[in-house]
Amino acid sequence: MMFTVSVALMSQVIASAQGVSPLEVVMNDTHSIPTAYVAPPMLPATYLMFIGEELRPHLEITLVNSSDETQRFITAQRNVGLVLRSYPEGRSLDVPNFDVPQPEEVLEGTRRPVRWDDEMVLAPHEQLLWTLDLGLPVIGPGIYAIELALRGTDENRRLITQRASTVYIEVRRPTTNAEQKEIAVRSVVRFELQGRRNEALEAAIRAVQQHPESVVASELLAELYETLGGRAEAIASYSRAIALLQSNADPLFTPRRSQDVQESIVRLRSRIQRLR
Repeated sequence: MMFTVSVALMSQVIASAQGVSPLEVVMNDTHSIPTAYVAPPMLPATYLMFIGEELRPHLEITLVNSSDETQRFITAQRNVGLVLRSYPEGRSLDVPNFDVPQPEEVLEGTRRPVRWDDEMVLAPHEQLLWTLDLGLPVIGPGIYAIELALRGTDENRRLITQRASTVYIEVRRPTTNAEQKEIAVRSVVRFELQGRRNEALEAAIRAVQQHPESVVASELLAELYETLGGRAEAIASYSRAIALLQSNADPLFTPRRSQDVQESIVRLRSRIQRLR
């Protein structure tokens, strides 16, 4: 009986037999925002999105040379593959087309763009970094896994190590005022993370109008006014946040968390003093 084995499959078998590669790939969502007013995502999800928000994870894919020796990353594909699956069913969903950027070289805190070649040399502990925005399709509530497929080997034909190559997200349908409040403050933070400060300011003003009891919204608005040079407006917003804390108006800060309340008041008063 004769068997036909593809070159690609044989290469993978040989690579696996060579041991673990010091080239390790990790993926995470860098614009993930910790929850304030609602429960965190259900495990194994570590990221939370709401229906009504823009479902667009901002992914960072990092290939790390974890060794003390120079290594070569070898790949003929020069492509990043992503698979979206429902969890725990494992049902595959279509991922819209997305642009794969050229990588950045990261070493000792310095980043510079580099060309993605078939063979790339990485100094000890150097990283290659790809950043991309993944627009998700219209999906319902549930937990989803985004799986990374970055193919390649090191110079010894060992497959790169998939150290943390799956991101789990929960998509939640907002049904309560707390969840609507969460969406409002997350919108502010997301714009700020993207460097879109004018849009962040507009979103913060809306958040305070829609949820006047929110300490978080008032503080975010104050910080944006301060950053953009609106000193009087910043002082007024910091003062409003302090008043909300003192009156227990925000359910996020309860009398049972009196230490958190007092620490927050001290911190906000110091910011007002700095602006005067």
